[in-house]
Amino acid sequence: MPLQRHHIAYLSREASIAATLSEGLTPRERETLALMLLGRDAAEVADEFGVAPETVKIHMRNVVDKLGAKNRIHAVVIALTAIHLGPIENGN
Repeated sequence: MPLQRHHIAYLSREASIAATLSEGLTPRERETLALMLLGRDAAEVADEFGVAPETVKIHMRNVVDKLGAKNRIHAVVIALTAIHLGPIENGN
């Protein structure tokens, strides 16, 4: 079932909290992160966006890199931590 536009907007706002860990995520990268938080894979996100899966993989790789994550799962953990606990600073 396709995700409704208002759900993407809500989740994108939530995911933007995670962007405070590393400024510079584009709006599309924030939307991608929002769908990653729902467990969507590249093919499912590509269907939502109407683009090729390879394009989504680039967005996902950018999110991982910009959040300083080791992989997609780690990026989701970082985002969930930021959403639920707020950004964690080193040494705290």
